[in-house]
Amino acid sequence: MGEETVVQPGIQNGMEPITGHRHPWRGLGTPPPPANVEGDTRFVLLGLFVTLVSLAVLRRTSHSKSRPRSPPVHSSSTLATASTNNDLGPNVPSPSTTKHETDQEKLFTKFAWLYLPPYFLGVFADWMLGPYVYAIYTAYGYSMSEIGTLYVVGFIASLSLGTLMGPFSDRYGRKTSALIFCGVYVVSCLCKNVGSFSMLVAGRIFGGVGTSLLYTAFESWAVYSLDESGLEEDQKSRLFALATFGNAMSAVLAGLITYPLNEEYGPVAPFNAAIIPLILCAGCIMYGWEENYGSRRRTMGSSLFSGVGTIFKDRRIFTVGLVSAFFEAVLYIFVFIWTPSLQLRANGEDVPLGLVFACYMLAKMCGTYAFEHLLAVTGVESSLTWVLAISAVSFAWPVWRRGYLDTLMAHCAFEFSVGMYWPAVSTLRSACITEELRSTTMSLFRVPLNLFVVFSLSGIEDLTDVQVYRSCSTAMIFVALSHYFLVTSATDL
Repeated sequence: MGEETVVQPGIQNGMEPITGHRHPWRGLGTPPPPANVEGDTRFVLLGLFVTLVSLAVLRRTSHSKSRPRSPPVHSSSTLATASTNNDLGPNVPSPSTTKHETDQEKLFTKFAWLYLPPYFLGVFADWMLGPYVYAIYTAYGYSMSEIGTLYVVGFIASLSLGTLMGPFSDRYGRKTSALIFCGVYVVSCLCKNVGSFSMLVAGRIFGGVGTSLLYTAFESWAVYSLDESGLEEDQKSRLFALATFGNAMSAVLAGLITYPLNEEYGPVAPFNAAIIPLILCAGCIMYGWEENYGSRRRTMGSSLFSGVGTIFKDRRIFTVGLVSAFFEAVLYIFVFIWTPSLQLRANGEDVPLGLVFACYMLAKMCGTYAFEHLLAVTGVESSLTWVLAISAVSFAWPVWRRGYLDTLMAHCAFEFSVGMYWPAVSTLRSACITEELRSTTMSLFRVPLNLFVVFSLSGIEDLTDVQVYRSCSTAMIFVALSHYFLVTSATDL
């Protein structure tokens, strides 16, 4: 979430100005209680680390229990009898079953090594940029209104040109589109070296297009290739959970690398450094991936019209699009407000932003593990309802509990739901979107997302953080109920 993301928008961006004066807390009475900010943050970080380790151990234990036991050693006479009866004993799989599972595991491992390294390099480069977009604009001396204009340009580019990249990917190839992502992101990074407003606008346009390709072309290529590889359907959820987990790890690693670069060479350094993983990503794609397509017979215009028609005709696709638009728009707003909100609720204490970010990524990793456990007892669509419910509660909590610790824990709960959301929605998209219009449909999902974000951010400075939290919670409640009622009559995956 690099070029479209505001990670540290400054002390005024996102709500009422944060100064040394007491915040009015309109409609809520008294200000938040005093906070031990660093101690509370370390407490949450430790709790999340213990939770992550526990979930990892539980996952390993459950996998070892579900793995078929090896057949016991039998005498030749026993084996002869067993083969006659086609029975090797209770809970012992037949050799053909064991071989099939072994072959599936080998196929999955091979495919994961093919897809995940370039994906991780792409999102790693994306995470390298996010925290420093605002910083580089302020370093060049631009005002808040000018910076706001630059951000709106990025979202408009994603809304317009980015939408066209969907049918482009289906017609001309997902591998080609992934390579274009690497190219336009490199150009976007290079534009940051020039302080002129026009070059920064160009950088935002390239960045907006690149972000759309990152979130459509890679997944579309993976789903098609998975279907062609012979892997079973349940392996998709596993792959997307690994991708989400690695995404969070990439964010932590990107922060560790870019922080000293920024301190030593300034905010332009992370953008120049991000060119390296982008080149490596392009190399992995060029020499490792085979091209695949959606519909090559359709023009880009007809693909767009067909995609719109498919969304409104198929209830499941419409539901997935509705969830994607609302959840990801709220995610962008959260990224915009979390820093000033915590600063406000810290009552003048310094917020250890690095530790807070580590908390968020640990919570996201916990969410990916929890998704795998939840998937063992319910369907993907039901798990998505849980994701939306958790996110609604996480935004409602800071409305009523205004302390720093309560707010931080609520933020971590939302990041936990984000860790569950990405593998769930990716699995649903892979199942319900037709292959010939996959990239087109996914790009159309981002149209209401970008409209929602632009509309929300245009008036967010006039709101308190409590009002923002209340609005996000209301949106999540609406989409959770809509999703529940739209899928109650459908069968879970």
